[in-house]
Amino acid sequence: MRVSKDSEERKQELIDTAEKLFSEKGIANTAISAIVKELNVAQGLFYYYFKSKDDVIEAISKKYNDEFKRKIMNDISSDDFEKDFEQFIINVTKAFDEMLQKLDDEKLLPISYKSLESCKKEASKKLEAIFQEGIDEDKLNIKDPSRYADVIISGISDLIAKGINSVDEISEIVDELLESKRK
Repeated sequence: MRVSKDSEERKQELIDTAEKLFSEKGIANTAISAIVKELNVAQGLFYYYFKSKDDVIEAISKKYNDEFKRKIMNDISSDDFEKDFEQFIINVTKAFDEMLQKLDDEKLLPISYKSLESCKKEASKKLEAIFQEGIDEDKLNIKDPSRYADVIISGISDLIAKGINSVDEISEIVDELLESKRK
C-alpha cells in the first residue's frame, strides 16, 4: 500500500536519508538511486524536489546553516551591548563546536566547507551589528567593525577546529583582543 505524506515531510525524508547515506558511503559513492531505494520511493520523486545531487547537498547545508543561525541568536536582546556581546560569543562557540562535531567526517567535506563558510559570514554579520551597537552606545572604539567581526569569528572557528572548544577560554581570548577597544 502506498503511503501518502505531506510534501515538506517527504522532502525532509529525502534530505535526511541523503545525509545519512553520504555519511556512510561518501557523497561521490552515493547515487540518487540509493537514496530513493532506502526510502522505497520512485526516483522521479527525488527529481520532483531536487534537480540533482548538488541540490540535495545544498539543502543539507541549508539545514545546518538554519540551525546555526537560530543558535547564535539565543538570548540576544539588542538592548545591552555588554550582555549581548558576551552571550553572542558563548552562542557562536557552542554552535560552531556542535556543527563541526556533526560534520567532522571526510565523507561530508563538501557540505562541511559550504556550511562553515556560510555560517562564518552570518556570524560575522551579526557580530558586526553588535559591535555597531557598542560603538553607538559609546562603549566600544572600533573603526572597522566588519574586519574585527571577521577576525574574531574566523578565530573562534579555527580554535574549535583545532580542538580548543572551551567557552571560557575562547571568551577570555576574545576579551583580551578587545580590551584596548572598550571604553
